[in-house]
Amino acid sequence: MRINSKHKRLDCFGQAINKRERTKYGEALFAYDDEDVDWPELDGIVLLLFASRSGSTAFSRISEKYFGLSGVGESLNMPAIKERIKRLKTPNVTAEISRYVNQHSPHNWFMFKAGGPGVVNAERAGLILHYENVMRPVLLLREDIVEQSVSYVTAKITGKFHTTQTANKTVGENDYDFETLRTAVMTIMNSSQRLASYAQQFACAPSIVFYEAFKDGDQSAIFNCLDGIGIPRREVAAENVVQVQKLKKQASLSWISRFKEDMPKALSDQIEEYGRFISTLKNASIKA
Repeated sequence: MRINSKHKRLDCFGQAINKRERTKYGEALFAYDDEDVDWPELDGIVLLLFASRSGSTAFSRISEKYFGLSGVGESLNMPAIKERIKRLKTPNVTAEISRYVNQHSPHNWFMFKAGGPGVVNAERAGLILHYENVMRPVLLLREDIVEQSVSYVTAKITGKFHTTQTANKTVGENDYDFETLRTAVMTIMNSSQRLASYAQQFACAPSIVFYEAFKDGDQSAIFNCLDGIGIPRREVAAENVVQVQKLKKQASLSWISRFKEDMPKALSDQIEEYGRFISTLKNASIKA
């Protein structure tokens, strides 16, 4: 299956992601079968769209613990698909995605989280097209792009993205690098804006949740989101779901102040413009 008129929603991503995934994981894994796909009948699919360090793992674990969902993660990203195809001998990408959806929709709801690569795979495999009328997009955002980028860079350095992981090293002032942070800021801004554009292209308007609403332990924003979508709650909270907590800051706050002092006006203007974009979405979510 090639990206064609059936996948016009992907126009907001361009061809960069598709080409990168093919180069990285090989043409053989992109063998799709459009015929005789065993898609289960579902009440709906929740598509959690996110950029790095916006709380997607915490959101996913809370969803699994209290709602009728399982296997929530980046299950449609190529590394995960590749590992499952090898382990389970599934014939191709479409067959593996269909199998996974079947396995992890115990209450007729399936949920997965994705950035651009996961979205591309879901579209190309036909999952989005098949379920587009019951697709429920959720857009997960973070208000402070600089804090988000510092969190991403420090996590990359330490290898610790969640409280369930062990850091490979500590982060100090000497690890600060303006260009690395600038790249992270630009990448996250572009990703978030493209995902927001993509989320608007479904019949059902996206639910918008901000990391700041649940980062300190208040789960009501997540509950309100999933209750509003109509996902059934579990009668008893699942005990086998490992929760993640907010990481303690791994870098001095001076990283943030240093970055703001170092950045040129052009970058400052871009960040201000992004802030207006975030404010517009936040106001829209409040009115909804």
